[in-house]
Amino acid sequence: MKRFLTMYALSFWLTGAAALSVASFVTEPAFAERGAAFEGTWTGYFENSTGQRGDDSLTLEEDRDGHLHGMWSGNVPVEGTRTGETTAELHGRTDTRSYRIFLSAHGDELTLKYTARRLDSSGEYEGEARFTRRR
Repeated sequence: MKRFLTMYALSFWLTGAAALSVASFVTEPAFAERGAAFEGTWTGYFENSTGQRGDDSLTLEEDRDGHLHGMWSGNVPVEGTRTGETTAELHGRTDTRSYRIFLSAHGDELTLKYTARRLDSSGEYEGEARFTRRR
């Protein structure tokens, strides 16, 4: 009986160790692939609630912890972090605007939604940009 219990405990322990090994193996590639969702150079167009529209760009880098930083529209330094596998929140600021930015990635397509607060006068406005990854 003692031998049976020892074998049962050993079997249970080995099963748990194997499950942990598989879980580690499965989660590592997902973590390594995370950077592919946002990092890179993106080009597209924007439109905002003030009636402006035109070409737009976004360049992002991502570290292993999911922190993002880069340049939006050629003159807005941005930084932030992932909020999910395909979502992130960024903040940016120029001398005249403060931006709160939400990103949503779908393969080689990226949607950027933002709220801009005027720093040189009163008021806010919203906008959206749609990008594709430049290769």
